[in-house]
Amino acid sequence: MCKADQLNKTNNKIEPSINILVKMNEEFLKKFDEMFSKVSQMEKKMDAMLSMTDRVDKIEKCSVETKTEVELLKHENEELFCRMNEMEQYSRKRNIVISGIPFEEEENTKAVVQKFASGIRIELKDYEINAVHRLSTKKEHTPIIVCLNNLEKKEELIEWSKRNNKKQGANKKPIFISEHLTRFNGELLREAKQREDVKYAWVKNGRILIRRSEESKVEELRSFQQLEEADAELRSLQQQEEAAVDPEKEDESQTEESEDEIKSNETVKKTKGKLKQRQASIDQFLATPSKAKKHERKKQATMNNKMNQRLRSYGNGKK
Repeated sequence: MCKADQLNKTNNKIEPSINILVKMNEEFLKKFDEMFSKVSQMEKKMDAMLSMTDRVDKIEKCSVETKTEVELLKHENEELFCRMNEMEQYSRKRNIVISGIPFEEEENTKAVVQKFASGIRIELKDYEINAVHRLSTKKEHTPIIVCLNNLEKKEELIEWSKRNNKKQGANKKPIFISEHLTRFNGELLREAKQREDVKYAWVKNGRILIRRSEESKVEELRSFQQLEEADAELRSLQQQEEAAVDPEKEDESQTEESEDEIKSNETVKKTKGKLKQRQASIDQFLATPSKAKKHERKKQATMNNKMNQRLRSYGNGKK
């Protein structure tokens, strides 16, 4: 009886400790589950960030491919436009524009052109003129469009205009004869004549020809882009010449980039930098809980061993 009483007393003393240990173990497991849940959430966020990094890379790649496609389409569009313009210009190959002949009420435009031609000793017969009309009748000296059947007569009239600017009428204004250009070619010719890097600009058989200097070759001008590219080449040559005199300018020219490219590169770099920073912080966070997790597991194993030893000793004593 005495031993049974002692065992009961020992049991009564140990039981509160066991209850405390059980509660501590339950609390620890609860905290461990919470920590594991947080780690899982952070892993999901990290996966999302990595996925976002992949998306940024894909977007950057698609952007480059899109730019390439846009450049190709742009080039094809320009080429098609040039061909259409050439076809329109070819349809006007027999036309000339006469500017400076005064307008008369109820005039016979064909007779006016024939009279002017005979005045400069060029005979224009009826069958050599396909069509003739003024562009409009609102102004006093509106140009006359003449479609000729004889290309030789066209060249004669244009050559005469180059040699002489015959003055006719009371106002004594010169009369100019030129090829009938398309609207685009007319604007292109005016732009070429205004360029400082173009020495000569003229028209031959509907083609715009230029020479950039006395020694340069004759070029056919088809688009404004040619002028821009030539202007860029001229600036590059000037920079090289300046760099040969001043080497410091060469370094500056090599480091120049377009504003669009700089902005695009900075945006991509900033986005990648932010993603890398976030990924590093996530990795650091995940590394810390793993150490704590090992420590907690070790601590829990120690506590479980102690508790098992006490339970075994308690069971042996009861027996």
